[in-house]
Amino acid sequence: MDEKSVFLLLSAKIRENNIKATPTCVIRYPGKDIKTFIGDEEIWNGLTELKKNLAKIKK
Repeated sequence: MDEKSVFLLLSAKIRENNIKATPTCVIRYPGKDIKTFIGDEEIWNGLTELKKNLAKIKK
């Protein structure tokens, strides 16, 4: 596997989303709503929120 192509893509996404810390999770919702979560607790809460939103859409 050629890591260089993946590294370039990930580096671009890091710059695009202004990520300055790890761990960071960026979730893009429909309608261009973007939420960024930093740290394990925030990420867990963000993923829980995403799961709830997806459950609403499926109904």
